[in-house]
Amino acid sequence: MVANLIDEELQRYRQQIALGDFGKEGQQRLKASTIAVIGCGGLGCAAMIYLAAAGVGRIVIIDDDRVDISNLHRQVLFNGNDVGQHKCHSASEKLALQNPFVSIDAVAQALTADNALSLLQDVDLAVDATDNAEARYAISDACASLGLPWVYASIGGYSAQLSLFHPNGHSYRDLFPPGSEVHPQPSCEQQGVLGPLPGIVGTMQALEAVKEIAGIGSSLRGKLMVIDTITWHSSLFVFDDVLEHSHDIKTEELYDLLAKSDQVTLIDVREPSEHAQGNIGGVCIPLATFSQKLQELPTDKTVVVYCQTGIRSGAAARIALHAGWHNVRSLQGGIGTCLSPNP
Repeated sequence: MVANLIDEELQRYRQQIALGDFGKEGQQRLKASTIAVIGCGGLGCAAMIYLAAAGVGRIVIIDDDRVDISNLHRQVLFNGNDVGQHKCHSASEKLALQNPFVSIDAVAQALTADNALSLLQDVDLAVDATDNAEARYAISDACASLGLPWVYASIGGYSAQLSLFHPNGHSYRDLFPPGSEVHPQPSCEQQGVLGPLPGIVGTMQALEAVKEIAGIGSSLRGKLMVIDTITWHSSLFVFDDVLEHSHDIKTEELYDLLAKSDQVTLIDVREPSEHAQGNIGGVCIPLATFSQKLQELPTDKTVVVYCQTGIRSGAAARIALHAGWHNVRSLQGGIGTCLSPNP
């Protein structure tokens, strides 16, 4: 579908259109697109600001929450006058002022497994700005059914994760199997968050969405970016590489090591809630904070990192390898294929 640009739009977006690989065609693709942003928190506010400013034709905002004073340090679309108002309605008003050429639909509902298909059926891409796994499973399943790409992000403390899932590639369920955790990362309410962090990551989500719609650049499809903003250490790993990488250790090899030696350290890189539900021993260091803890790893032992399926532990092993640690190995297939979990 081609969306014609009027003179005022050409002026508004001229510096964006000036990009050689983007051009007028990229701008027309944006104008013709509909993007759903699920969640009006810190991520959603930042993502929506830049999606609207960039010239996305239609934005569907999905959130049933109301503005609270505790939101204002990071949810930059809102101010004190908005406290008590529905976030989606307040955000819609702000975005309409920012760019009158963008159509905004405000949906004051929580996206669930029951309504996800109907809410996302006429969009081209979804941006996950939620803070819970249940909503992400619903987004993932609906987007798979509808053939839609979606941009995932999760934040907590000083760390973030970012990816783009596509219906014919690895899914969110591959990375975070259902029933194995409450949250891939604790919510901001649980763990706390530094105000600028969701702004940085939400803006990155907007950039990834714009790239996907315009068809430019290299995307995060099939990859997970892990960012530690305290040290500015970031890691990017490819799901396929993690699943097949030579630093994996098989279940049988781990059994042998544990039986023959006390020179093995086990580390669960899932979240504490997952570790509490069942584990194979060792300490819990979530993937999002793993890079910060590298100096605490023993150098005189084999370190075996594990998760539910081997994807997150593979990422942790690659982080360690890139940082110069050659004694860290990932349990192939995760604990779902090996030992009976400890209670």
